[in-house]
Amino acid sequence: MPDPVPLPARGATTAPKFDSSKPEELRRYIDDVEYTLELAQITDKQDKKKACARYMSVTDEAYTPCP
Repeated sequence: MPDPVPLPARGATTAPKFDSSKPEELRRYIDDVEYTLELAQITDKQDKKKACARYMSVTDEAYTPCP
């Protein structure tokens, strides 16, 4: 198995992005986060939830369920 890829920093061009003005894109955002987590070899559910919220605005984080 290849070495894990570090999670991108919040706001990095490679970081997953969610625009709450386009809620129809939430599923795509979650798919992007899951792909990023696979690359980073993160499997713990709590760590996944933290990563999902990590890339959202503070407002969106409060109102969006992460897997």
